[in-house]
Amino acid sequence: MAKGLCLLLTSTIQVDHPEFHRATGRNDPKLRLSDCVTALDAWLTQQASVQDIVFVDNSGHPLDALREIAERRSSAGKRVEFISFRTTGYSKEKGRSYGELDILDEALRKSELLGEATSFAKVNGRVFVPNFDRIVRAIASDFDVVGRLSHNLTWLGTVLVLFRKEIFARRILPFALHHVDDASRNPIERVLARACLHAIADGCRWYPFPVEPRFQGVRGLDDRPYPAGWLRARLMDFFAWGHHRALDVSSSSAKSHPRDRWAARSK
Repeated sequence: MAKGLCLLLTSTIQVDHPEFHRATGRNDPKLRLSDCVTALDAWLTQQASVQDIVFVDNSGHPLDALREIAERRSSAGKRVEFISFRTTGYSKEKGRSYGELDILDEALRKSELLGEATSFAKVNGRVFVPNFDRIVRAIASDFDVVGRLSHNLTWLGTVLVLFRKEIFARRILPFALHHVDDASRNPIERVLARACLHAIADGCRWYPFPVEPRFQGVRGLDDRPYPAGWLRARLMDFFAWGHHRALDVSSSSAKSHPRDRWAARSK
């Protein structure tokens, strides 16, 4: 279902703002830039399902090294767009979550490639997802949101999440920007989950991941690699398969979303 799908890579390379800086985190901008370069190189050479890539950094850091990678890998035939800006309007309450939402808002307003897309996959710009092609191939084409809703549906993981652009711009992002408040324990993951649940209640279509995403990269929170255990990945794959079976969802057989089937039965 890659047609109309744009890959949106988000980053904060220069973590000099106090609301981004973490005592135990990956704070060195050289390391963070190196992470982004490695990840972008992989996105350009190791995935084939998405042709349009938008990289957005909200720290105002120069992106010359990333542009060099894109030029070096131009034979891959992918279109790549770069946006670097400086997030303003931080407060102790809004914190890093506001900055991440600001990236999404800036991308929607400024990106030409995203403007042409019907949907997008938001991915941490320092991370590569080796099984991204497999995930994209298995996603049902009528999705509005695809991601992991966890913690009793109160948390939406943002390392990788997919949105239909119109739904996100019109309903999810405005809600999240209004309610984000790190100081009151309403970070981006929590407010996006709430926004998605509101949208689902009004008829939007959410799907879990068809297979568990594999993340390659180092977490900014604690400077540790993302877990990559074989057994854990297989167990999560089984959980994803079971979740889809329980919902009676199968993109390969082009079944409609459960809410549409339920509506048809009630007529």
